[in-house]
Amino acid sequence: MPGDWICCQLGAREHYSIPRALLRAGALNRLITDMWVSPRDASSALYPGRIRERSHAELIHTEVSSANLGVAAFEAHQRLKRVAGWDRIINRNDWFQRHVIRCLSALPAERGGTERVLFSFSYTALRPFQFAKSLGWSTVLGQIDAGPSGEAAFAKAGSVPDKLGSGAPPLGYWQQWRQECDLADAILVNSAWSAEALRSVGVAGHKLHVVPLAYEAAAGASAFRRTYPREFSKWRPLRLLFLGQVTIGKGAAVVLEALDQLGAEPLEVWFVGARRFEVEERWLVDPRVHWVGAVPRSETALHYQQADVFLFPTFSDGFGLTQLEAQSWKLPVVASRFCGDVVRDGVNGVLLESVSPSALANAIRSLLAQPNRLASMSQAASTRDFSLERLGTDLRRIGAQLARSRAVHG
Repeated sequence: MPGDWICCQLGAREHYSIPRALLRAGALNRLITDMWVSPRDASSALYPGRIRERSHAELIHTEVSSANLGVAAFEAHQRLKRVAGWDRIINRNDWFQRHVIRCLSALPAERGGTERVLFSFSYTALRPFQFAKSLGWSTVLGQIDAGPSGEAAFAKAGSVPDKLGSGAPPLGYWQQWRQECDLADAILVNSAWSAEALRSVGVAGHKLHVVPLAYEAAAGASAFRRTYPREFSKWRPLRLLFLGQVTIGKGAAVVLEALDQLGAEPLEVWFVGARRFEVEERWLVDPRVHWVGAVPRSETALHYQQADVFLFPTFSDGFGLTQLEAQSWKLPVVASRFCGDVVRDGVNGVLLESVSPSALANAIRSLLAQPNRLASMSQAASTRDFSLERLGTDLRRIGAQLARSRAVHG
């Protein structure tokens, strides 16, 4: 028998952890997404690498509704019309919501006693929630970031213009999000920082549930053993990894400014991900800085393995799944305090006192001087507190709370 949760998900966010956790908990009814490749075909050479990642073997028997041709046509039309930036993001979100409504409208009538829960990530939830409410369903919003407060933090992030990015979202973007929050019976946030940020802009505190992300280590990660030299030198520099969105908001400019303060220290920085801001020419030719660009998820493991320290000096992040990916490969993390609670300061990494070049430079300098400290942090790295089973338990608990509330209030 299928469960009662319907999960709406644009893209492959969090490696499909929400539907997978619901499936393991016996609560998943179906997944509605934009693009999906059958797990049986996911290894086919007919599909490019990024398309093959729109799948998960664990969901092979799950009812999945997608619109592969529809999303391809949409993206082609947006490129033809040269729609970019926030206009394209908003158009994509609107397209997905229309797709979700078509899928929901085609569902068979509910059996007696069935009480459905509609889950959707933020910024794509308004129309699906309106539809769900018309049928008396419960609604759960998965908040992917810190909302307007997070955007305000990005705006203060630094002096280097983010000319290659999309800029600030339009007012209508936040107005729609406010409606999503109003319609949501429960709002999942991935960190205490996100909960605080949402409360600060008036989101009802009783709706907020702090539910950290879940992560399952890649094959081979548990057996991986990391080694460090007795000292770092120009022949064996400290290898710093910045992987993900290479933006000012995520702290990439802070990393570059920290390098200026670190001078001739033996280190190198690897930026893995699409760069979304302009940098001075000197950083493009600096031998300490390596710009790898975007890579498929399947190639990230090699970068984690080859690094000594993972950098996550974000100004705001709902959680930061890359922290868990790094920890799974026994990689110490240097992170800000404006993201998910993964780093235990001095145990498996370093928490920055502030997101500033001086704070980051001081943290890196201390690690350069103590390779044995890095070895100890590597041994303490772990993702065991972030399991899919724990996530599924949290989701079922929230679903049960909503069911009790319906029973009491009608």
